[in-house]
This record gives sequence, structure tokens and C-alpha cells, in this order.
Amino acid sequence: MSAQFCPYCNFPIDPSISSLCPVCGNDTGSVIACSQTMPPSSSTSLISKSVIRSVAYPKHPVEVQIAFTIDRTGSSSQFTVGIKKTCKTILDYLVTKAQLVTCWVQSHGDLDYNEKNVLHTDAGTPDQAMKAIESITFSGGGDLPETHLDGIENLLTYPLKNDPHSSRVAFVCLLNDETKPARSGITPKKLGAEIKNRGILLYLVCEKYPALEELVNEAEGILYPITNSPDPGELQKIARQIGASIDMSITRGSTVPLNVANTP
Repeated sequence: MSAQFCPYCNFPIDPSISSLCPVCGNDTGSVIACSQTMPPSSSTSLISKSVIRSVAYPKHPVEVQIAFTIDRTGSSSQFTVGIKKTCKTILDYLVTKAQLVTCWVQSHGDLDYNEKNVLHTDAGTPDQAMKAIESITFSGGGDLPETHLDGIENLLTYPLKNDPHSSRVAFVCLLNDETKPARSGITPKKLGAEIKNRGILLYLVCEKYPALEELVNEAEGILYPITNSPDPGELQKIARQIGASIDMSITRGSTVPLNVANTP
């Protein structure tokens, strides 16, 4: 996978959305424009004077194990493009920061309509994960709400191993609409506590509903609220913030997500 990076802090950016880096706040547009219009020797000189530190940073000597669960019901069809871009932005960022990124990709439907959890990628590479995500079809489901809690709970059955010294585990859940109670009987609060006790970083990208807020609050995770028709730029910003949060959690040795939601 490829991405364009901020020349100041090496954060993945999308110039089509904004020239401002969402992490360091620098305007990357002038540096990029000058490097494209000036002679190679001049642009190199300009960049070397403008950039405070080298773009090349050593990767964290850790493994990031990231598990996605994606609501594939028909109600999520309006997120089709946004969900795929969100996942790609997160993975593009993480591969620049961690020595190893291992991925699980699951999609979930509505169990009340016999739409079971599907594991598309099992301990795969980011490229394999993105191919799986690109292949997901959004359809089915019934009357709202959906069985989101069951999908999130099922992520705990995969063999992800969290070690504060050598790895970080993150769950990224992209959902639409409210959740039904879990069939196992586990409450949102108990599921959140279990996720926290395992040292898993929990990120929900969804509309705000009481059960989902209770889950994320108990897990000390982060919920990124979206509308039912999110702007692509909004989803890209959220994706960059998730990547930065995982990176900060590694750097600071935190076992709960660190909030960078106030970045531009």
C-alpha cells in the first residue's frame, strides 16, 4: 500500500481533503507545491531548510495486532466507500510505525436473520486485509437494531495476544445503528470490562446509542460519532486519529486508547 506523508512528522495525509497535517498542524501544501514546481536542486534545498527533522523514522519494535469487525447489513450500504477508505488509512499509517502489523477482518450481519459472523482474514498482512475488505458486500439485515454486540464479542475468540512489551491489540468496529442485546447474555458493560481487562484498545466508529456508549465507556475506549451519511473527509479524519492513537499508546506504554480527537 502507498500513501503520501507529511514532510514534517511523517503522518499519512490526503491533500485532496486538506493540506494541513492533522497531527503536527503544519501546512504541507507549500512544501509539496514548491517541490513540484522548482528545479530538483532548489526543491531539495527548500525542503531541507523547511523540514525540522528527518522524514525517515525507525519503526516501533512491536507488533500491532488489529481486528476489524464491519457491519455488512444493508443499512451500512451508504458507508461502502467510506469504510474501505477508513480501514486503508488506518493500515497505511500503522505499517509506517510498527515493525509488524497482523490483521483479522470480520464482517457481521444480523444473527436473527441467520447472517453469521464471517472471518475474511485470519492473521493476515495489511494487503490481505484490504483485499478482504474490498470484497465485502453490504446487504441483508432486517428491522433495526442489529446484533453488533455479538460481532464485537466474537472478536475475543480470535488468538490475538497482547504483550505490553512487544505488541498491541486493537479492535476497530465500524457499525451502523443501535445494537440488540448479545445472545450470550453478556451486557455492554461486562463486555467492555472484559475488553479492558485484556488490555485491548477499543475504537467504535458509529452513531451514538446508549448501549454502544456504555460498552466503550467501560472499556475506556473511544467512540467516534458519525452521521448516517458521513462525509468522506470526516471518515478519513477519524481513520487518521485512530492510527495516531494506536501509535501514541505504543510510545507511551498505555493499555487504553489515547485520545487525539482534538487534532485538526
